[in-house]
Amino acid sequence: MTNPAPKLSQWVLTKRLLAENARQFWRGYAAGFGLLLISSAMTALFAYVIEDVINDVFVDPTSGRVGAVALFVVLIFFIRAVATYGSGVILARIGNRIVAKLQSAMFRQMQAQSVGWMDRQELGNLTVRFQTGVSSARRSINMLVTSVGRDILTLISLTVVMIVQDPLMSFLALVVAPPAIGLILLIMRRITKIARREFDIAGRVMNLLKEAYLGARVVKSFSLEGRSIDEMQSTVDSVRKLNDKMARLSNITSPAMDMLGGFVLAGIILYGGWRIGAGELDAGSLFSFLTAFLLAYEPAKRLGQFNVTYQKLMVGVERLYEVLDAEPDETERQEGTSLDIGEGAIRLEDVRLTLGETEVLRGLSLEVPPRKVVALVGPSGAGKTTILSLLNRLRNPSSGKVLIDGQDIAPVAVSDLRRHIAVIGQEPFLFDTTIRENIRMGRQDATDEEIEAAARGANAHEFILEQEQGYDTPVGQGGGRLSGGQRQRIAIARAMIADTPILLMDEATSALDNVSERKVMEAIGRLMAGRTVVIIAHRLSTIQHADLVHVISDGQLAESGTHRELLSRDGLYRHLHDTQLTKTEEEQAEA
Repeated sequence: MTNPAPKLSQWVLTKRLLAENARQFWRGYAAGFGLLLISSAMTALFAYVIEDVINDVFVDPTSGRVGAVALFVVLIFFIRAVATYGSGVILARIGNRIVAKLQSAMFRQMQAQSVGWMDRQELGNLTVRFQTGVSSARRSINMLVTSVGRDILTLISLTVVMIVQDPLMSFLALVVAPPAIGLILLIMRRITKIARREFDIAGRVMNLLKEAYLGARVVKSFSLEGRSIDEMQSTVDSVRKLNDKMARLSNITSPAMDMLGGFVLAGIILYGGWRIGAGELDAGSLFSFLTAFLLAYEPAKRLGQFNVTYQKLMVGVERLYEVLDAEPDETERQEGTSLDIGEGAIRLEDVRLTLGETEVLRGLSLEVPPRKVVALVGPSGAGKTTILSLLNRLRNPSSGKVLIDGQDIAPVAVSDLRRHIAVIGQEPFLFDTTIRENIRMGRQDATDEEIEAAARGANAHEFILEQEQGYDTPVGQGGGRLSGGQRQRIAIARAMIADTPILLMDEATSALDNVSERKVMEAIGRLMAGRTVVIIAHRLSTIQHADLVHVISDGQLAESGTHRELLSRDGLYRHLHDTQLTKTEEEQAEA
């Protein structure tokens, strides 16, 4: 079982982000940081030359320096604009690379996980992590760089200008810092709690959207539109309320600092006006100080808002790393021995499997002779599907062994095991690509001629040619543009081209009409020839010609034999057969 990743602190997450992402792009970040440094220096320089602007342009315009001062101001703003643009482009390009890198890493991690791990996840939650979590990582790094390279350096340089102009007024200007910091720390604690809840509920919204899309037929058939709308409305209302709380908290810092800053600015004006009146200060120096204070005020507010926003972003990064740090379980171990496959004999020895608190298989032992068709039958929940999951190692037994040609498959590399096994499910899954590419999924190096031969063998060639684009026809998401019988025949063609010695099937005709069933059964007959086949049978009438039937009940082997042998006994198989026969006769009588 996959171990959940431990919670990481904001400091640990930040160090990981920088170590695993920023370090790779350190040259780009250095260039962006250098440009931000230039931009900050130009801002401070402008505040400093305001003294000359006031004294030489407004107080004493006859000084002859008006043109030079104006040109110098233009130069300052030009350099700052170029530096700001350059840093923005560099950081955006690095951010795009980080997003691509993290999304690829997250997808690889998901592909490395077991089916059991996938079953425990919610698609909506994973989608939000894939999008918002990765975006949060990008924004976090860029915020750190811009906050240090632009805001902090700008604030420091402007503070130096203020101190040079008047140390006492600088002290008055900085008294706003302690109460502002205290307010920000208080807000940050509440922001984290709300952000985590908001993140999880956003995943629920995505889940409901997925259900509305995939379950559209069920919703329409049972007139469940009202229920779906009410559930979505309730969920989005919850998100809205959390967003409202977040808005109230995150927007406190700016007006609070505005109010504090207003008192400080008023104090500076009163003190500066008094000193000018006393002849201790000239107008240019006061305006230079006020310019530095007002210019410093914006980065100070951004830094206050940064802490609040960064705290929220860290929740997304935390959720991202929960996926990246999840360790794949043993079912997906890529390293291991190779499988020396022969005829494909299968044996289960005293296999037990516990899922949660339920023991699904209880000391099960059975054999599947090589190149024979073996059917698994039994009541619903007996453990038939679980047996197939063990054979291609979607699950590992809690104890006991699964052997193929006498070899325990537990130490075998999963990729080597599965290249010898083809699987056809009751509800075949097709990828959202063309018919040709879906068949080629069985063997990536298959030629177009081999694909067509497999389609012919699967009774699919004729209906494929009837499609508008033939083999290059898109099948839609999950194969939704094709009928059930057509999807099943594409899946059979995919298994044919894989040409594996072992075939696992969950009865492929139970949901088809008579015409489609006949075509699929013909294709399956060709596919099974010369292979070891394990098939789950829901309708006992379809396995009369199986070489061997294993009857599974309550996770154990109840009886084995051919169809005729089991009918001759008064056992579970005979009971299941008679029950199905009676039900079929009743349905025919009603029709």
